[in-house]
Amino acid sequence: MEIERLQDGATVEIRVSDTGSGIPEDKIDSIFDEFVTVDPSFGRESGGTGLGLAITKRLVTRMGGSIMVDSIEGEGSLFQITLPLPQVEAPLQAAEAEVEVLEDLPPRQVLVVEDNEINRDILTDMLTELGQEVETAPDGPTGIEAAQTEWQHIILMDISMPGMDGIEALSHMRRAGVESPALAVTAHASAKDHKRILAAGFAGIVTKPVSLDQLHKALSALADEGAGGPEGRVFETDHSQLGRQTRDDFVDRMGQDKFAALIGKFSKDASALLTSLQGAEALSAEAVQEAHNLAGMAGLLGEADLQSALKAIEDLPAAQQASELPDLVDAARHQLEALSP
Repeated sequence: MEIERLQDGATVEIRVSDTGSGIPEDKIDSIFDEFVTVDPSFGRESGGTGLGLAITKRLVTRMGGSIMVDSIEGEGSLFQITLPLPQVEAPLQAAEAEVEVLEDLPPRQVLVVEDNEINRDILTDMLTELGQEVETAPDGPTGIEAAQTEWQHIILMDISMPGMDGIEALSHMRRAGVESPALAVTAHASAKDHKRILAAGFAGIVTKPVSLDQLHKALSALADEGAGGPEGRVFETDHSQLGRQTRDDFVDRMGQDKFAALIGKFSKDASALLTSLQGAEALSAEAVQEAHNLAGMAGLLGEADLQSALKAIEDLPAAQQASELPDLVDAARHQLEALSP
């Protein structure tokens, strides 16, 4: 097969040749008719219904083109399709101009303190893409030690970690003389939570699930405003980008196999939590923490509705738990059952 743009720049010619049995001269005029084959017998060696060339001609004609054939019986055939396909360079250039290009950031050392392995991997991948040097810690105590032994430009710390949360870990770092600006990474969305986090000494807040653009803005603000950081700034998740795009970004970064494994583990853990809450009239501290963790993972997976359902359980006031918890558990289970691999 050969494809060639003709000199007029607006026409494309497609040539397909074969070395088959060829087409008898008396069949050439009818070969593009429906249900016509060179050999109509039931015992013919080649299959087919006689519709392929008829459909091809119909499509080519609708596109304003033409199709013709030259054939020598016993030697083969040459089919030639001519289509009016003018070049469209200008629209393509315009589309390319709309793609946002992130400005380069100054290379810096970033300490990521995050208990969730998947979140650590994704943050590391994003920071590396942004030209940063990354060190990670799986919990608060390890993060405190790393912050003291290795000088860091920036600390990126999860707030909700078991044992020692991010606020307590930052307090220990400051008492130990660590002065690097810290950005909080959290799924907590309320203004009250943000005020508490900023009051603890964080220079800014990056909400989950974290996007590359969102992280770039936070790091750019630190670079522009110096060691004082983007005081009091909250870099929110763009919820219009959640869903399929978030999921596709995860698959692109971590691979389909890891994504499938995470879906399986997430479904198992979420099902276990909801089963434990079936018939419950109150939430334990452990259940609230697990709902929080699972809500964050649901956001990472691009499952915004399931994330909202789990957040509703996490945020349910104690006075309303006996009356409202059963309905919230049912709603979350409904969303979990709709989770697609």
